[in-house]
Amino acid sequence: MDKNVRNLIYLLRYAVDGGAPDKEKVAAMDLDAVYKLSRKHSVSAAAGTALSNAGITDLKFVQACTQSIRKHVFFEAECRKIMGEFEKSGIWYMPMKGYLLKELYPSAGMREMADVDILFDKDKHDELREIMTAAGYTPENKEKNHHDVFMKPPVLNFEMHTDLFSHHADEKLLSYYKDFGRFLKKDEGGGYLRHFSDNDFYLYITAHEYNHFNISGIGIRPLMDSYVFMREKGGSLDWEYIAEQLELTGMTQYEKQRRELADKLFTSYGAAELTPGEEKLLERYLCSGTYGSYHTKARNVLAKLDADGKQHSKFYYMRRRLFPDLAHMRKHFPRFFRHKITIPFAYVWRIFRVLTIKKGLISAELDEINKKTK
Repeated sequence: MDKNVRNLIYLLRYAVDGGAPDKEKVAAMDLDAVYKLSRKHSVSAAAGTALSNAGITDLKFVQACTQSIRKHVFFEAECRKIMGEFEKSGIWYMPMKGYLLKELYPSAGMREMADVDILFDKDKHDELREIMTAAGYTPENKEKNHHDVFMKPPVLNFEMHTDLFSHHADEKLLSYYKDFGRFLKKDEGGGYLRHFSDNDFYLYITAHEYNHFNISGIGIRPLMDSYVFMREKGGSLDWEYIAEQLELTGMTQYEKQRRELADKLFTSYGAAELTPGEEKLLERYLCSGTYGSYHTKARNVLAKLDADGKQHSKFYYMRRRLFPDLAHMRKHFPRFFRHKITIPFAYVWRIFRVLTIKKGLISAELDEINKKTK
């Protein structure tokens, strides 16, 4: 394990357990390098908390903690306002992911958030847009989608979802969560707030991570989330039920490996040695950062083309990436499949989008193809 990675995880371990790391050990770290790595994975506030616990002041980490706390205060105030409007308008809603996970961390602001994700009643799409625009938010996408993004300076970003996954997701996950209403529970206090049971919340955050992990990567923060969640809720979960659902979604191996790796990395009992397989898995988390990377996505895409076990040429990869099969195109560009005559335009539109929006992906795929075919 890289020295800076080891140092970052050492700090995070103490952060999530509320302890103070060894001051001399921290003093010997390259904190600039650790900070850079922590920013890549959106864990600077957690690392900064550990430094503060050790009595060490580093301006970069102090600012990261301050900014995270400030953002949390803004989000909390806005969430109360927006959810109050949902109640008035009779829109059922459910905050998701990081907004709920942050409450399990030892101190405010430790779990960084870039946005707040809220699931809502898709039949109330127009009413929701009116509420958000009246509150001073600007919609980033003009057309109705599976999620709408609303922004308000200086830092507020809300993603409003009508589904738990987009059509790009793994087929098993799409099937499992198609009728997601069966998982939603009404709040005991009444009203329109909905929530998952602890079992289903754990399954959903695992599914969300699994989907990102297999597409473009997801970084090490989910490992910290997993450890914190298991420490707070693991003893009360119905593991027989969870095992059955993991089997249905194809996540059994992923969940086990992630949970065991997180426990080894963040347990308060010290740094356990990782197996070669765990080292390799950790590297997959590390190479992508919080929101994944084009190179990770390119490697995952090409790996699927190697499923037949054959050695392929550069031409093969280029052809398959430029002209995917019809099943792939139907899934990702369904509107072009309403009429046979418009299907060819799906390929034209796909190439246009990549050339204009995802130029970095082209470069990454070419790099990865060259590596595979040397």
